[in-house]
Amino acid sequence: MDNPTSSDVLSLFLPDGTLNYFDITSFEFGVSQVIIHLQEKKILPEDLLHEHVHSNGFFPEATMQDFPIRGRKVFLKIRRRRWEYQDKSGCFSRNWDFV
Repeated sequence: MDNPTSSDVLSLFLPDGTLNYFDITSFEFGVSQVIIHLQEKKILPEDLLHEHVHSNGFFPEATMQDFPIRGRKVFLKIRRRRWEYQDKSGCFSRNWDFV
């Protein structure tokens, strides 16, 4: 990689596979903490590809604390996407229990 972007560098500190499902929207470096803002990509879960659904915004932002980097606390601020059925009532989100 000749000229890595800030996202390339930050991805080294994220759990494996995170950027398969999330985009880094911004980040903040402070004296005592690092905050990485992540937003779920608009990728429909495979088991729902046959359904008529559309993205319907996001759930409220959740904050998770990750392992420290060079003595700084690391916080991941995550926006999970909300999906809504077009032909029936109800909404859903991707199952993140595996994380």
